[in-house]
Amino acid sequence: MSENQLAVKMLAGVEFHYRPGTIDEMVIDEDYGTTRFLAPGYKPGLADTIVDAGAHIGAFTVRVAQLVPAGRVHAIEAARENIDVLDTNITANRLSNVAVHHVALSGRVSSPTTLLYHCTQSWGHSLGGGGSTPSGEVEEVPAQTLDAFLSLNRIQRVDYLKMNIEGAEYDLLLGARREALRRIQLMLVELHPAADALADELTTWLRSCGFVCAIEEIDHPDVKGLMTVRQS
Repeated sequence: MSENQLAVKMLAGVEFHYRPGTIDEMVIDEDYGTTRFLAPGYKPGLADTIVDAGAHIGAFTVRVAQLVPAGRVHAIEAARENIDVLDTNITANRLSNVAVHHVALSGRVSSPTTLLYHCTQSWGHSLGGGGSTPSGEVEEVPAQTLDAFLSLNRIQRVDYLKMNIEGAEYDLLLGARREALRRIQLMLVELHPAADALADELTTWLRSCGFVCAIEEIDHPDVKGLMTVRQS
């Protein structure tokens, strides 16, 4: 969708561009100006480094970029159609502290690219193709592990990581090296439906890396829960 086909909504002086008649409208209303993706107890510092993994069109990115004016927000999004709207929102709001990364985070990367399977709604695209409403479309996108992403972007410390990557969170975090994970001070990870044993394995691994984990279960068919992970 071209920029001139986007609608605009103003929220508290912030200009959001979105695709009318799509899930974008709900994302803006739910994510901007709310604490949905802010972990309990997290108070952003003015110079914090934040990673938004699964940035979609930027509702959370724009929100936290305002809270860390002297910091840096790394907005990661795999889908090209979402990146285009994300870029528009960053530019429209003159956010100079945001870096946009068109990449899919994955626990196992054997080639520079991977396949992203689209769903009918733009927030459900996934690497495994396990979305609830697959559209049949597939996109080839750049791929990186968490370790590689942090190293390539010279990120030594992440004050806060928000992760919503449609089921890839298990492979990504289980495949990350301990040293890379220890750069992250606090995470809020949206867990998607998976076997309880996999969630237990992830919790055990993160605790072995020195984190304290808590899961808030959510009664939703597409979301298993929100996991808060903080260094002990």
